[in-house]
Amino acid sequence: MATFDMKAYRAARREKGLCIECGKSSPERVRCGDCQRANTEAQNRRAERNGSKGICKQCGQRPVAKGHKCCDECLPKANAATRKHAQSRRDRGLCIDCKTETGGKTARCKACLVRCNEETKKRRAAWLADGKCRDCGGDAVLSNRSMRSDKDRSNYCRTCYFKVMAVSMLGARHHWEVLVKKLDECGWRCPYTGEELVLGHNLSFDHIYPVSGFPERRHDVDNIEPITWKINMLKRDLTKDEFITLVRNIASYVK
Repeated sequence: MATFDMKAYRAARREKGLCIECGKSSPERVRCGDCQRANTEAQNRRAERNGSKGICKQCGQRPVAKGHKCCDECLPKANAATRKHAQSRRDRGLCIDCKTETGGKTARCKACLVRCNEETKKRRAAWLADGKCRDCGGDAVLSNRSMRSDKDRSNYCRTCYFKVMAVSMLGARHHWEVLVKKLDECGWRCPYTGEELVLGHNLSFDHIYPVSGFPERRHDVDNIEPITWKINMLKRDLTKDEFITLVRNIASYVK
């Protein structure tokens, strides 16, 4: 007995410019307006049910990742789809949340921007009150306040800590793994003192050629190296060779 091929049936409707659900004319979209709304509502109900159980809203099988609504396997795909959807609206000059006209100057309209900022503040305040990472809601282990007081030290999880540092040193959060690789290459030791580098305590990243004299190398991966916070403060706007020469001169004179 032949089995019914739903994919082939829907593909045939799509080729004819029909809604894949009800068969009404829909030359520009996969579903007509009514079916699209019904499908979205069904997806939202399913996601809400799965979310209440701590299950991934995409696959409905695996547990969610910390601070997210999807599992680790579905999260990259979900993020990519969200970015593509938002970019499509922005290219048309629409708010990425409510589709209000923005003229393409901003991603969100003024009302959605205010709402989004307020939601972010409340979410971060709740996470911080629970001792969670302020960016993702995961287990916080350290802060970016290196070599300072212990107050509010548990602000970030390990990954988000490096993402914050990556924005400062390399201009984008997605370069955070480059910083981890730099640490692994030096064995988590300061190249000047040999001191062990510890996240949230003495670790910092330095521009070998200072930005003040070499602005074109601000986000150059080869111009970044991990050192202790104290050495970073001493080195300031000197190059590596200039700093080493200065230290040798001081040591020679003191003797």
